[in-house]
Amino acid sequence: MQFSYIYYRVLHRHSVCLSAGLCLLLLLGLAASFISASSSRYTDRRGDRCALSNELASRRPSIFTRIIQRKAPATILYEDEQAIAFLGLNQVVPIQFLVVPKKQLATLEEAQDCDEQLLGHLFMVARRVAKQRGVEHGYRMVLNNGDDALQAVPHLHMHVFAGQTMNWPPGTGRRWRGGKK
Repeated sequence: MQFSYIYYRVLHRHSVCLSAGLCLLLLLGLAASFISASSSRYTDRRGDRCALSNELASRRPSIFTRIIQRKAPATILYEDEQAIAFLGLNQVVPIQFLVVPKKQLATLEEAQDCDEQLLGHLFMVARRVAKQRGVEHGYRMVLNNGDDALQAVPHLHMHVFAGQTMNWPPGTGRRWRGGKK
């Protein structure tokens, strides 16, 4: 507020039009907001930008990128500047959704040190959406990473499953009971 008051006093003393001064303040405020928003989005602890390489940035958009851009349909459950959560298409359990970073990383290996906050944020979004969906007794989060893990979409994403008791190991039909079958 002191910044605004100083400019007001300077403009008033020099008999400059007050509306021009307010326009200047508005432009300065917008410029400061733009600079701070654009420089802090993906920044690591050292202040280095966390940008995609030209090769990664020029790749064909995934279906998840198309959902983020609203070019493909999805039932969106949550969205913020860094991530989006939406219902999965092939429901295999009563509650199932995906959490996807807006930054298109094909696999975890493409993540950089400066993506640490983003990756942690995905877990917080999963927790928030699970609570929003009424999950009370636990949920499973699965991140398929690469061809051997049968990752179907080349955009890092987390599956969240809930609403029933899960088996361990996954897909065996057996329950894990502390090492006993």
